[in-house]
Amino acid sequence: MNQIEIIINRWFENVKQQVSEESVKNKSLTFSFCSVSLPVMQIYCSASGFLLDNDYKLPATALFRIISDFFIKFLWCLNTDNEDETRKRIRRWEKTSANKKLRLIDNLLKSSRVLKPSDVNKLNKFKITVKQDDENNPHKAMPAVTGKDSIFEQTSNVFGVDVSALLYGQYCSAVHTDTSIFRGLMNNKQGNLIIRADIDEDINELKKRCLNFAYMYFVILNKKMSIDMITIKEDYENAIEVLNNPKT
Repeated sequence: MNQIEIIINRWFENVKQQVSEESVKNKSLTFSFCSVSLPVMQIYCSASGFLLDNDYKLPATALFRIISDFFIKFLWCLNTDNEDETRKRIRRWEKTSANKKLRLIDNLLKSSRVLKPSDVNKLNKFKITVKQDDENNPHKAMPAVTGKDSIFEQTSNVFGVDVSALLYGQYCSAVHTDTSIFRGLMNNKQGNLIIRADIDEDINELKKRCLNFAYMYFVILNKKMSIDMITIKEDYENAIEVLNNPKT
């Protein structure tokens, strides 16, 4: 089959062309929000596809975790038919981001003795900008990603299943590395320690997951922007069929 990086990029370039043509007449917030999300999803999905095409499984799953974090927040913002509510949710996402940035900046400034004076100056200027944005944002922070009343809980109806484990939880250790990573890279066989080159995951299953991320994203875009899904759907089904039957 074609490399999945090529397949994914073909989908995105197709949709970006459609969006460019539609942007002449569609000036809605939802359309703009969906449009600016395209390069973010494309670069992460295609990068994970590239890694898998070259048999790098562990770093690809680290990108899966980033993709899922972005996708679920994006989905939460759009999981309403009210444009004002979408605007409010975007502002709540911005509020959450500002709060995290301010905490990070304060922690960095506590280590100012190991920073160059020019870096400290840049951080202080950046803090002023972020703090002003935060103070001008009257909205509360967005819900937590997981747990009770979380973003996952509020969006689980979109795909008819609880997607938190599918999209989020299982990839945490690829980003927040712990000893479970070691167990995935080592194996004891008849008393001999075998060190694997990569995690013990089926490469075709990971490739299907990569395609699923991109395809689910386009399903959401289609609901909000009515993009042409015919070619994408055919490509997706053909690619999944090949990955399900790698010897055929």
